[in-house]
Amino acid sequence: MGKSDSESSSEFDEEKESDDDEGEFCGSKRRKVVPPSFKLKRHPCSCVCLPKFPLVAIADHKGVVSVIKYNKPDVDHVTDSIGNPAEPVRLKCVEKVHNSFFFVDSSEDSSKLVTAGNGRSILISDLSTEVKPLLRINKAHGSSISALCWYNENCVVTGDLKGRIKAFDIRMGSHPKRSRVFKFFENEDAISDFSGDSRRKYLLAASADSSMSAIDFRKPKFIMQSQYSNSGDMTSVFVSSNETKVVTGLSGGHVQIYEMGLFGVHIESLPIFEQLPATEGMRGLEKMCAINENIYAVSDDNGNLFAYSLFPNRLIATIGSHKISTECFDMDVTEDLLVSCGADRMLKFWDISVLSSSVIAEKKSKRKTKQQILQLRRQFDPVANFFADLE
Repeated sequence: MGKSDSESSSEFDEEKESDDDEGEFCGSKRRKVVPPSFKLKRHPCSCVCLPKFPLVAIADHKGVVSVIKYNKPDVDHVTDSIGNPAEPVRLKCVEKVHNSFFFVDSSEDSSKLVTAGNGRSILISDLSTEVKPLLRINKAHGSSISALCWYNENCVVTGDLKGRIKAFDIRMGSHPKRSRVFKFFENEDAISDFSGDSRRKYLLAASADSSMSAIDFRKPKFIMQSQYSNSGDMTSVFVSSNETKVVTGLSGGHVQIYEMGLFGVHIESLPIFEQLPATEGMRGLEKMCAINENIYAVSDDNGNLFAYSLFPNRLIATIGSHKISTECFDMDVTEDLLVSCGADRMLKFWDISVLSSSVIAEKKSKRKTKQQILQLRRQFDPVANFFADLE
């Protein structure tokens, strides 16, 4: 605040001439018109945006998976008779196969869904024409399934409440032993999330026992389990920084970073919620999702959604919120929308096009690094960040 706006702008001009970073993180993108919020029939448990189409599949606590279509922002933009954005439309429902909590994921070509839950079974459904069950693997686990992932073209990976990790080849039929690729029992508590690299060599699993397990999917072989943490349950894992880093989230509000290939000990532990005002007391980290190679979204146990940069570790903006809690969220096919579901039974859409197209570079000068963050905050939400200069 000690310098005038003209002086600040001149510094950014000089920075642009030297390494052209401003043009990358602060383009001329405008805020887009997003689909309106949509009221769900039941409490959501998990959701996934299909990789090829503007569709989101939502699993609820009654064991029903709904497929909902929405309009892409500014692309297939449709309005009603009075000019408002057209509401999302519920297209299909997958049959009720379990009587309790569901988890859902999509194949890479968006033609199939995999669903699972407390019934210990796995259901593969076809979405190409109509919702049609293709394959059911009964008694896939000995206890309730707590996480699943469609890992490659032919294999789905599941984890259960006792820490077991299994992979199944859907080409091998419905028998749980014949179709099973591998099983590992290294974790002591529920598996909460899966991730992997683009080559599909490493399978990474986050567990409620506060550790991460790494598996060589090709061999297959268990590589190692990371050290336990005292920062709570490990709830999320994703690959970042051009696949050179693995990022995990712990319920105590810490983000841990690992080098790819060196999964035993984290290289950094970031207490991200310390950057927020302490007016609401302690916050718990619920879920995380990568927005781009250096920016990720985080939900806390109060229903808020935040955007953070990884390097440097900075809060960028508040994306939005749900009442009570945010149950799940995912990036859509355009990478311009964040789709979230909350305990308030609302499906909401958030414009993150400014964030997904931004590049934040860690400068030698801390002041210049801070200027990047502040300028991105103003561009993302100018009204909410009116007092950003006072930080």
